[in-house]
Amino acid sequence: MPPPETKGILLLAHGTPQSIDEFPEFLKSIKRGGTVEEEVLNEVIRRYHSIGGLSPLIQISNDQTRELQRLLDAKCPNEFLVELGNKHCEPSIEKSAESLLAQNVTEITAIVLTPHYSTMGTGEYLNRVKDAIGQAPVKANLVKSWWNNDKFLELLALRVQSALLELPFENSAVIFSAHSLPTRILDIGDPYPNEHIGTASKVAEKLNLSKDRFKVAWQSAGMSGGSWLEPSLALCINDFVKEGFENIVICPDGFTSDHTEILYDLDIEAKHLADSLGAKTYRTKSLNADPAFIEVLADIAIHPASFDMA
Repeated sequence: MPPPETKGILLLAHGTPQSIDEFPEFLKSIKRGGTVEEEVLNEVIRRYHSIGGLSPLIQISNDQTRELQRLLDAKCPNEFLVELGNKHCEPSIEKSAESLLAQNVTEITAIVLTPHYSTMGTGEYLNRVKDAIGQAPVKANLVKSWWNNDKFLELLALRVQSALLELPFENSAVIFSAHSLPTRILDIGDPYPNEHIGTASKVAEKLNLSKDRFKVAWQSAGMSGGSWLEPSLALCINDFVKEGFENIVICPDGFTSDHTEILYDLDIEAKHLADSLGAKTYRTKSLNADPAFIEVLADIAIHPASFDMA
């Protein structure tokens, strides 16, 4: 029997600086080559220093890649090759796509390591994959979103439930958070807000959370000003405290790994705000390379047609 055709899996991550010297170019990449104000650079570096100097995102993305390869090898021996492509650092999306093509894969499935689709986020990742593949004779499976995968929703529900079980339920509430984006995405009917709301609603339903016990928030708005999605995480924390809740569980369902938006924005900034209001925040454990999350990624890799495609 001939060996199975090899399929490429391209995991797509945001990327992060791997040394302090890389911060100017990293931020310039995020701003699409635009000018990086000195005060913005200094503030970003300060935040990274406050979480230990550098983000663990690169290591976690590498761990996710390695563990997905290991699991796929166990489930489907010799059928898949998994590579990591980063949006803002090496290995880049283009280099990793080229590497898979050089290994003569018959198709490439691109999976962004965030569950919700936005034109400004996931859409940009997938467009870069499409351009990198070009006219190569391979099938391209560009997975737009996977937020409604039941294994993923169940995993989030278990994370929230675990946190709530440690707290007195009568004065505890839950905030589901995702990265904020400029409100101009609403003008084009971007599905991002509804997918985040959908995730929160489905997890809350699994936990039988009443509508007064959970809120959907947007965090980590950019420093460039302008109008960003609301309500902000800070506003939701304030509102819950006013409503008499003393313990607030934050589930960052829009993220899959520990990085600055988790370790600083939630573990430091949000915690400090809650403390100042006489409340406490409890952040659910990030998915990182948890075997249960790697199972979610394997589901997508093996059955990409079951998900929304670009």
